[in-house]
Amino acid sequence: MAAHSSIPSKAASYGHRSALEARIIGARSSPVRAPGAWRIGIFWLALFAYALLWLILLAPASQKHLGAYIGTVPMFAYVVGGLWFGRFFTWLGLAVTGLIVLGVFAWPGWSDLWTGVAGGGSLVLAGFYVRRFWR
Repeated sequence: MAAHSSIPSKAASYGHRSALEARIIGARSSPVRAPGAWRIGIFWLALFAYALLWLILLAPASQKHLGAYIGTVPMFAYVVGGLWFGRFFTWLGLAVTGLIVLGVFAWPGWSDLWTGVAGGGSLVLAGFYVRRFWR
């Protein structure tokens, strides 16, 4: 019985070691460099703190409006971030916001899925853009 109890601990130690190795290797080989990147993280933290406050204060009328609100908060960050990081992010934020609003009013039954696909697609596009142009 003692041999079986050590298997999870060995697996956990291998997992931690692998995660640490991946982090070290990933940090060394990252092709994207962003000086002052910690400010971006603080910006997102502040944005989501305010978004939570606004959510409490404004209380959306329905589930579909709540989904649209949650989807458009990061798109606002894209639009504002585009002022510093390039027009691509401004246009991406505006386009996805338009798609979210269109989904809420044109296809209310599908708006949650529509918002998820539009928001997820924007993350993928932004990732490709950053990887390609931020070197």
